[in-house]
Amino acid sequence: MLEETLLHWETLTRLVNDYKPQGTPLLEMGLFPKNSIEGQQSLIDIIKINRTKAAVVGKRSPSKNVAPEVIKRQPVVLARSCENVALPGTTLLNLRNPGSFQLQRIASDQVAREVRKMGRRLDYRNEFYMASALQGSITDTIDGVSFTADYLFPASHKMTVGGGELAADVLTVGWNDPDARISYDVAKIRQKAREDSGFEIATAIAGPEVMDALVNNSLVVNYLRSTAEGIAFVKNGMRGELFGINWMEYGASYKDDSDTVQRFLPEGVVCFVPAPDPLVAELLAGDDVIPTPNKMDIQSVNGRYSFATIMEDPAAIKLVAGEVSLPVIYVPGAFFTANVLA
Repeated sequence: MLEETLLHWETLTRLVNDYKPQGTPLLEMGLFPKNSIEGQQSLIDIIKINRTKAAVVGKRSPSKNVAPEVIKRQPVVLARSCENVALPGTTLLNLRNPGSFQLQRIASDQVAREVRKMGRRLDYRNEFYMASALQGSITDTIDGVSFTADYLFPASHKMTVGGGELAADVLTVGWNDPDARISYDVAKIRQKAREDSGFEIATAIAGPEVMDALVNNSLVVNYLRSTAEGIAFVKNGMRGELFGINWMEYGASYKDDSDTVQRFLPEGVVCFVPAPDPLVAELLAGDDVIPTPNKMDIQSVNGRYSFATIMEDPAAIKLVAGEVSLPVIYVPGAFFTANVLA
């Protein structure tokens, strides 16, 4: 039994949860507020906000219940992510009977560092899922089982150059054309989000190629040259307000099985999103099971966790960190995804 305080599951769980995400912009901006649920499955309502004249300007008395239209009530299975790492058995000896304070300090720092590394990998999995959700659906394989969570984006909210999904005069040319009417396209997207959801588009998230096309647009070039705000936009790494919304350059990636780099957001894709609001989107956190402190039974834990156990061959400490979670979108009308480069 691991009696050292540092290796108690409560202590390790605090370590893995106290770690602040870095290099994960979607997590850091809090776009999907966390909500704990029981178990590993949930029913979610994909809703459409009906804003009819009767609902908006109808008689105020007596009060009436104007419920949003449920497009689809669908089950979702939360994704179970688990990481582990083995530390030499001497690490435990140095924690328990240190030959010196320095050895004890080195051992405790090593445990904390490895737990935070595992937390970082869990964060990156959530980041990948969030980027996928912003494009309309999540597809992955967990524990050998493939799953898809489809958030039912309307066809008019999934745009392509010249596709006419929103309107015939919107996104008629790629934004890499210096004369593209980017300001007009963005204005139409913002208005459609208001009409379909009642929420405002707050941020555009795009890769470096899109941001390069943006700053080379004829209208934008003049703005960047002539205003302090424009200079600050470039100085801050293409972050700031333009056309009434915030812009964020996003380049998160991973390597696939063939060692090829894959972007979380494909080149040319822009995701338009509202401000964080649990009515619109959430990160659901479910339950998992871990061994009890005496390793004789199992117990249920909610959200992110970490624990330690003993490996026998070779003798070592096994550190484990995991989480059962999934980002979900309830109001697809508040989101847009667009491939804007021709």
